Amino acid sequence: MKKFEKREAHPMEKYIGRLVYFYGKELEVVGYSRNELTGEPLLIVEALPFGGWSALEPSDVIFKECKGYLYVSINDLID
Repeated sequence: MKKFEKREAHPMEKYIGRLVYFYGKELEVVGYSRNELTGEPLLIVEALPFGGWSALEPSDVIFKECKGYLYVSINDLID
């Protein structure tokens, strides 16, 4: 029997499943980027209406596989 380690959730995980408003469309948050170089935390959304890209960076954390992704700002979240 394999034992699973408990880990603390990353603060960005609280946005998974929420919606953002992006260029007139509501898109679902499916992940986040842990890239520290940008200085701003980025959300990753399913980009089906726009195409987006399919290749992810090593710093990207995804909770739902999609055909295309886009980065968006936390400021794009719908309250």
